[in-house]
Amino acid sequence: MGQLVKAKDIAFAIQLAAKYIPWSNVCRHQSWQAVYLLTESKIPFTYQVGVKKNSTSDGHSWVMVENIFISGACDLNEYQLLNFS
Repeated sequence: MGQLVKAKDIAFAIQLAAKYIPWSNVCRHQSWQAVYLLTESKIPFTYQVGVKKNSTSDGHSWVMVENIFISGACDLNEYQLLNFS
């Protein structure tokens, strides 16, 4: 199975699980689920955290593989990326 196909399966699994778990599975939870599963599958990814432009408290996180959202799909133009380095 190709890495992109596997990554899409991981994205589907995260969305499916979010419907059934008994807590609020917010973006940061889904992002870390994606990070764990992609790491275990040895699939390269990017994990990003941003704040909505013109806001200081509306944060969001997402994970992408080859420019495809695995978790946290959003309009990237609406967010200012945070730099942790």
